[in-house]
This record gives sequence, structure tokens and C-alpha cells, in this order.
Amino acid sequence: GISFGYSKGNYMEIVNVDTVVLIVNRPTLIKFTDTATTRLSSFSVTPSVEHDFIFHRLFSGKDAARFTPQLSFVAGRNNFSVTHRKSSNLYNAYTKKKLRKLRRFNSSNNNGKFELQSIGLDLDANYSFGNFYVEPEIYFDYYIPSTSDKALTSIYAINVGFTF
Repeated sequence: GISFGYSKGNYMEIVNVDTVVLIVNRPTLIKFTDTATTRLSSFSVTPSVEHDFIFHRLFSGKDAARFTPQLSFVAGRNNFSVTHRKSSNLYNAYTKKKLRKLRRFNSSNNNGKFELQSIGLDLDANYSFGNFYVEPEIYFDYYIPSTSDKALTSIYAINVGFTF
């Protein structure tokens, strides 16, 4: 199989900063607002291969099992930009120190290239006996680009049911 994805959007965050600076040895409260706007767009292509393994009458004439492994390769391109409208110049007018606490609000751009981003493995099983079934599933995703987070993540679920 193959799937395509596209997303586009923006997000705005407003941060109100209150801080105290010393002016002529007197504490003075100053306030300013930083508005960060993040714009992003992404495009992805995910080819995948899977196969159903089906087994009938494993333990009795009323049961069956299905096992479906799926391997996916997620490739894509992510573009984002962060821009600011801030009045931190007011802060800088009162002090010569740079605002180290607001470093995370620096403007940035990322015009990413199209690349392999992750490899996913989905293991889906199903066992049914008459009207009862149990369906465990686990998904592993290995993130390819360099990151400070964990590269390997997993998600799992177990469904149990009864069909009338």
C-alpha cells in the first residue's frame, strides 16, 4: 500500500513577561509581551507492505486466528517558521543583559528536505472462539533523523469483545 499526507497550519502563542530590574539601585517592575507565530506545512509518503496469516480450527472447529505484520517507511518534508513580535526592547532599554530566559522564543526557520523519517512495524493479531475474540496489537516506530528524544517508541492495545 501507499498513503500520502499533507498538512498546513499556524499557531500563535502570547507570553506575558513580568520582571524586576534594578534602576539606580531601586527594583523596578517592567512588563512586556512576546507573540510567537509558528507556521508549518508538511508532506509525507508512506509505502507499506503487509500480509495476513490466517489459521482456522486451531484447537476446535469454532476457533480461528489471524496475524498481520505490516512494515512501513515514512518519508516526508516538514517546513516551519517561528516569528516574533515582541517588546523585549523595553527590557533591553532598562538593562544591558540579554534575556536568557526567553531564548526558546528566538525566531527560527526550517525548510526541511524530503527524507526518510521513520520506519514502523505493526504487529496485529486476532484470536476468535465462537462469538468471543481477543485482539492484541503493538506498533514500533524508529525515528531516523538525529534527535535528543528516544528514537524508538511503541504503542500497544488489547481489544476484547463478544459478537452478538
